[in-house]
Amino acid sequence: MNYNPGDSADAEFIELKNIGADPLDISGVAFTDGVNFTFANGTVINGGEHILIARQRAAFEALYGNNLPLAGEYAPDALSNGGESIELRTAEGIIIQRFTFDDAWYVATDGEGFSLVAVDPTAPVANWNEATQWAVSTSPGGSPGVAETLKTSTYALWLSEHFSLEEIADPAVTGPEAIVNAAGIPNLLKYAFALNPRDDSQSQLHPDILPTGQIVSFYRRARATDLQFSFESSIDMITWSPVATALVASDPTSENAELVTWHISDATIPHFIRVRVSFR
Repeated sequence: MNYNPGDSADAEFIELKNIGADPLDISGVAFTDGVNFTFANGTVINGGEHILIARQRAAFEALYGNNLPLAGEYAPDALSNGGESIELRTAEGIIIQRFTFDDAWYVATDGEGFSLVAVDPTAPVANWNEATQWAVSTSPGGSPGVAETLKTSTYALWLSEHFSLEEIADPAVTGPEAIVNAAGIPNLLKYAFALNPRDDSQSQLHPDILPTGQIVSFYRRARATDLQFSFESSIDMITWSPVATALVASDPTSENAELVTWHISDATIPHFIRVRVSFR
C-alpha cells in the first residue's frame, strides 16, 4: 500500500495478493472503509499473483506503466496521509481484513514515496494494526504487481556477518551469552541493538527517555524475527515490574538498524525503565 507517495499523490495504490496456489474469484469483494471500491464480476487473481487499485488510473500508469494488473480506480476517495482504518469485505458483507495504519510508523512511507509492505501475509488479523507487521518497501514507489523481497534478520544471519565458520561452531565465542568485546556486552545484546560484537561501543544500549518518562527510544536490529522486547519499571532499581507499552514509531537508519519509539502507558513516575531482550 502506498498511501502518501508525495509529489504523485494521485498515484497512490492498494495491492492484494493471492497467497494460495489456486485461482481466487473476488467478484463483488469490496473495500468499504478507507476507500470505497468493488471488484467487478469475473475478477480473478491467480495463485501467487497480485491485483491493484489506484486513486487515479492515469496518474498510476504514468508512474508505473500500463502493463500492471490494475482493476480500477477509487477517486474521488483517497487514502489518509495521517493513517486510517482499511476494511475489505466479501460480496456477502463478511469482513476479510480490517486494520488501522499510522503514518508515524515509518517516515519513509509518509510523503517520501516508499510503500508500506506487509511482513507476514498469514499473520492474525489483530497483528495488522501493529508497526511490526509492516515494513518499508525496498525502493521508492514500491513494486506494484511484483512481490517485495524483505530481508528479515535472525541471530544466525547476524553471526554470519561478523564471525568465521570456525567461530560460529564454538558457542564460547558466538553463543548468545558469549562476550567478545572489552565492554563486557554479550552477543545477544549486541545483536538486538544493532551493534558490532567486536566493537567496544555501548552508546546504543542506553535508551533515550523523555522527561515525562513515558516515551522511550532506542536503536535495534531491523526486522529481527527471533527477538522480543519488553519493558520493566522500578522506583528503586531493586524491584522491577512489567509495564504496558505501544510501539509508536519505527524509522530505518541503515539496512540493518532502526530507531524505535515506544509509549509506556502505565508506569509510575518518577521511575527507572529498562528494556528486556529475549529470543522468541
